[in-house]
Amino acid sequence: MKPDAPLHSRDSRRELKSDFHSLPGGEPAPGLLFEGLPGMAYLARADRGRTIELAGAGCQALLGFKPDSKGFALAPLIHPDEREQVLDVVKSAVAGNHSFAIEYRLRHASGAWRTVWEQGRPFPQGQQRAVQGQLLDVTQRIQREQARLATELRRLDARKFQGLNQLAGGVAHEVNNLIAGILGSAELLAMDLPEKSPGQETLKQIFEASNLARDFVHKLRVLAQRPPLELKPIRLQPVIEECLQILGTIIPAKVELQAQISADCPRANADAAQMHQAILDLCLYAWQGLADRRGRLRISLEHCPVVRPPVGATSLLLPGPHVHFMLQDNSPGLDKNVREHLFHPFRTRRAGGTKVGLELFLVRETIHGHQGDIFLESDLGHGLTFHIYLPVAGEK
Repeated sequence: MKPDAPLHSRDSRRELKSDFHSLPGGEPAPGLLFEGLPGMAYLARADRGRTIELAGAGCQALLGFKPDSKGFALAPLIHPDEREQVLDVVKSAVAGNHSFAIEYRLRHASGAWRTVWEQGRPFPQGQQRAVQGQLLDVTQRIQREQARLATELRRLDARKFQGLNQLAGGVAHEVNNLIAGILGSAELLAMDLPEKSPGQETLKQIFEASNLARDFVHKLRVLAQRPPLELKPIRLQPVIEECLQILGTIIPAKVELQAQISADCPRANADAAQMHQAILDLCLYAWQGLADRRGRLRISLEHCPVVRPPVGATSLLLPGPHVHFMLQDNSPGLDKNVREHLFHPFRTRRAGGTKVGLELFLVRETIHGHQGDIFLESDLGHGLTFHIYLPVAGEK
């Protein structure tokens, strides 16, 4: 090849193809050596667009199209979040004349994202540099690994939750006995003190604090006596409609309830009673965040063939279609510190806000018990949005 010949010229392509299909000893390699490799073997320019000059037959399976004689640019197909990193890795390998390996996502012709593992190495071509390598589709391996990790996390959560239930039951029993003694003594003291005695005000505070403690014990008992999930294929539309009827009698008229429920949403494996309670608790929490002002609660249910969790969220979801429940409000929103601890027990909505207690913690545990997941999106001044995903029930 002439030193100044462009890599993509007809003559240079012929020479590159000859080099690429030749063994180190100079003898031509069988065509099947290139075409028979797993994944997509390629020869590319060392440019920023990652122009593929030659691609193996695996290109059709990996990217969904067969390249023509002009080649194609690989860089635009790389996921935007990973594109610069991939290009920098290849650029560094070319500059340092060393091989590279990297994992990233490529866009298939169908629009789906495929996770690929690429290994390659640069080689000189006249005064230019080219890159030869191989792209392997590892999407299924990544999905299997994610499913395994999700299953392991669910198992650990179940064990942790079981231990918490036992602890909650024991604590509730002991604390309830102490509260009974405090209230009994306070009532006897109230009978001995004159009606207008200054001590009556102190006793009133003791009664109020004890009653709050009794409510707390009741929540612990609910946690400890929570029945096991009874999962079966159900339609969530009637469950949500019942919740809307109850909310209509609780939430004041100045809060607008909006619902967009898809009639053809498929069934989900769920416990109707516990999902009913979880949806109610979420809606009541959102209503409390409106702080007695005019506002809006928007509820929707739809079929979601491909789940896209919020950016940066850790997902426990398994691959496959899901039912997507969404709750939005136009409250003042939550700051980062509150968002990070929102599903922890006994946290507050915001500084000086109402106590959340165990409700949202139980909502999260309920959703995880359904093999689903729950996500929160919120910023100060922009309200909040809850996303719940439940796996679609298999066809029988």
